[in-house]
Amino acid sequence: MPYIKPELVAEAKKMDLLTYLKNYEPEQLVNLRGGVYCTKEHDSLKISNGKWCWWSRGIGGRSALDYLIKVQNIPFVEAVEIILGQAKVRSPVFIQSKETKKKGNIIVPKMVVNPESAIQYLVEERFLDREIVMIGIKKKIIMETEDHEVAFIGYDEKGAMKCINLRGTDNSDFKKTVYGSDRQYAFRLVSEKENPVLHLFEGAIDLLSYVTLLKEQGVAYLEGNFLSLGGIYQPKKEIEKSTVPIALKKYLSEKKTTKILVHFDNDYTGRMAVKTLKIILPEYEVMNYPPPRGKDFNDYLIMERLRKMQKQREVCR
Repeated sequence: MPYIKPELVAEAKKMDLLTYLKNYEPEQLVNLRGGVYCTKEHDSLKISNGKWCWWSRGIGGRSALDYLIKVQNIPFVEAVEIILGQAKVRSPVFIQSKETKKKGNIIVPKMVVNPESAIQYLVEERFLDREIVMIGIKKKIIMETEDHEVAFIGYDEKGAMKCINLRGTDNSDFKKTVYGSDRQYAFRLVSEKENPVLHLFEGAIDLLSYVTLLKEQGVAYLEGNFLSLGGIYQPKKEIEKSTVPIALKKYLSEKKTTKILVHFDNDYTGRMAVKTLKIILPEYEVMNYPPPRGKDFNDYLIMERLRKMQKQREVCR
């Protein structure tokens, strides 16, 4: 394995991402407002107050070194050499960031009055139950932007929008967390009745897919508690040092809960996330309930719907 001196690594870590991009890749920077930037390559990667966060992936950091490794997937030693090499050729002009503890307000997109595209996408393409979708629209936790994206919305205790996750309706892979979102208020469906069981999901569509399946089975889904994290939960390499997802931590502080049924993706990442939650939340009964088939619960829902449609066609022949 290539070796690089610790003092050189320390030197490379001193350079923050904004300084690096302004000095060596200025064409990548997009100024959103004031001291807030994103990159042309990733519009959900926001840079401000000396930090950066790639919201759609749930990762972030301070240094340019973190960025090269986590976002550009450049090996550690090579990333250090890139930063030091650039600085050797041309000394960087460091950007002074104005640190502030005050969080910026969420930038709420303009919403349409009649969310027809959102309804069509969720019901006809994602196979969600129309009644459940309409309940979400009535509660204003499902809306549609002027760009015809589905907005899944979380509110604080005062009824203010605090977290918005967007999803494209054009069959693209477009996903975005609106800038300024507070993930502790991620999308949720919570019963007014006391229920010690929580169903936990990565995203809103998987949550709604599971609720659709419950309804089809005749389960009183309105009495259940369902929470999304607004993205993938990625534990630390040393599991014991992992933190509880902020949306889950918020929920557990509010609701008396004894059992957490986790419905993450049916893959290695999902299984490791459940394993981590079992270790760091020993006071709760954490159980793994991935989809029986498919990558996630929306995959499974679509597969089940198509299977039933095929069966009906065979009966009608």
